[in-house]
Amino acid sequence: MKKYFISFILIALVSFGFAQNDNPLEINLEAFIVSTITKEDGSSEELFSAAESARPGQIVEYRVSVKNSSDTSLPAGNAAVTGPIPAGTMYQADSASFEEAQLEFSADGGQSFSMPPVMMIVVNEEGKEVEVEASPEDYTALRWNILKTLEPDEVLVYVYRVIVR
Repeated sequence: MKKYFISFILIALVSFGFAQNDNPLEINLEAFIVSTITKEDGSSEELFSAAESARPGQIVEYRVSVKNSSDTSLPAGNAAVTGPIPAGTMYQADSASFEEAQLEFSADGGQSFSMPPVMMIVVNEEGKEVEVEASPEDYTALRWNILKTLEPDEVLVYVYRVIVR
């Protein structure tokens, strides 16, 4: 079977109220292929392996860790982390964790974000641009607005999944 290679070099974009040179956040992104096995007792278990390549239909789980590498606390609401959804994949609905964060989505390549329902512009049959509600399959990025004070050396981990097309 032909393997489709996906670039797992996702750029976790960080926005915050500081100058770019003074970025207090360290971002680490890991990608894992999710496999489900059925145990002898009939229950299922998920297994994770480092993602180097993926085939259509496979699920990839991204884990974004965010660390305050400064020696001062970062106030709640002053940091956001963005995770792009790579071309050739689609967001798996309801797969993103968002503890202590407000989760928003984009359907325009990360130019704008909102909580669902996410709206997008499409061209209808008459050739006119109209605004419609985007489905999770249309999402191109997601963003976590961190709603807690991030203490020095504190690490938060956010997770989301995509399905390879």
